[in-house]
Amino acid sequence: MSKAFLLLSSLCACGASGAETTTTSDASTADVLQRSDGQVAPEAGQDGGVDGAVLVGCKQTLAGSHVFSCNGLAVTVTAPASCLMQSCGAILDIHGLGMSADAEDEQTNLRAIGNAAGYVVVQPTAPDGRTIYGPTWYDSDDDAVWSSFVDVVTGWKTDLKRLHVTGFSQGGFMTWRLVCKHSDVIASAAPGAAGTSNCPQGDVIGSCPFTGNQTPKPLDVLFVAGAKDVLVPAQCSSAMVSAVTNAWGGQKQSIGGDASYTRDRYIGKAGYDFEVLTHQYTTDPIGKLAQLGGHCVPGATGKNGSIWDDLY
Repeated sequence: MSKAFLLLSSLCACGASGAETTTTSDASTADVLQRSDGQVAPEAGQDGGVDGAVLVGCKQTLAGSHVFSCNGLAVTVTAPASCLMQSCGAILDIHGLGMSADAEDEQTNLRAIGNAAGYVVVQPTAPDGRTIYGPTWYDSDDDAVWSSFVDVVTGWKTDLKRLHVTGFSQGGFMTWRLVCKHSDVIASAAPGAAGTSNCPQGDVIGSCPFTGNQTPKPLDVLFVAGAKDVLVPAQCSSAMVSAVTNAWGGQKQSIGGDASYTRDRYIGKAGYDFEVLTHQYTTDPIGKLAQLGGHCVPGATGKNGSIWDDLY
């Protein structure tokens, strides 16, 4: 068994799938969201309880950051007070293997960035105890994650044209799958450190094939990949790029870069952009996650003293 496969099994990118992936498009999602507009949400601005309390149900509209229990998941929802008075967008941010909503936010900083831009930020935490590595996503969790996001969206009565999904590593693979299933309502997606269903190391986690009836509708996508990624090697990222461009078309245009990264754009069908940011960065070469190489988060700043600080 290769060193890379051992890393793959034990750290960030690809935990074993809990169920066969279903990637057919869910054409009813938009209808469900529209019908849900008439549901009565709890009174806006009600108290969120004591710090650390887990509240039941994701449709509550509470400014600030709160953890809710819904669809069998702990879901952290962070919203600015302005969203109590006007329709905001929503961002779903999905963490990698062994991480949590808090660990993910320390890499993406989306609670602060998203709220400042007028977005409700939704960050679920995967169930713990499934593996020895901590919170782990299975492909079969997709529906629970998406249903939780829909609950938040309907509770806050968000702008349905401003729904966005992002994720790192295992969360990146889930992002691709959600694009496959819900491209009818997702405005844009930003998967990071995630390849195809059979790359790397066989069918270890589902992705989006971009073939046949499993080809999502074109939408804006930013794909972040590490050229020196040990867990999701460059050939796996390039395979994902090929799958998308074969389905959506587009001529490659370089729109930025230096010695550390390149950023390419493919303007495909209906004028949607597929952008690929390929970076040369790695984790700290003498840090706890040194063996991950480029399986990291450009721009992140570790700050909580956990092993995930080394993803910067």
